[in-house]
Amino acid sequence: MQTTHPEPGPGRPPDHPPALPGPEPRAARETTRWFWNPAPLDKPAIDPDLVQLGWPERCAEVVRHAVLSLEHWLSRGGWLREWIRLNLWLGVFLLVAALVIVPPVTALLEGVRDWTDLLGATIGNINVAVATLPPIVLALATGFVVVKLIQRHRGNRRPDRRHPYDPYD
Repeated sequence: MQTTHPEPGPGRPPDHPPALPGPEPRAARETTRWFWNPAPLDKPAIDPDLVQLGWPERCAEVVRHAVLSLEHWLSRGGWLREWIRLNLWLGVFLLVAALVIVPPVTALLEGVRDWTDLLGATIGNINVAVATLPPIVLALATGFVVVKLIQRHRGNRRPDRRHPYDPYD
């Protein structure tokens, strides 16, 4: 007997959501395999024409064989070579990013620092002006009051008005 799934209706979600446009997403394993793909190493062999080589070539061949033998002994599956390759690519990527990104970011941050220094100096000058303003305002206000008092005193003294105790009447 075959079971049928009911049709999605109102209030009932569909069994499979609709596919999003664009390429299908890769599985994590495929992406990892793209970055990490070690290949097994063959057992290193010495060049059969070693005796016919000159002494510098023989030395280089012996050193090459020793290094490859050590690598084969450490990692026959190629994990060490793949790890070194991946780290070298990562190092090159970070070096290029550092050479391309760090200088403009440094220049931008230095510009921001200079502008904040200027802004700080401006705010400091405004604070000094505001701090010195009250004594100046008080001095000006006192001078204004003194001038007004002198004007009032002169205005109240009329030449025809005599003091009651003036002896020369």
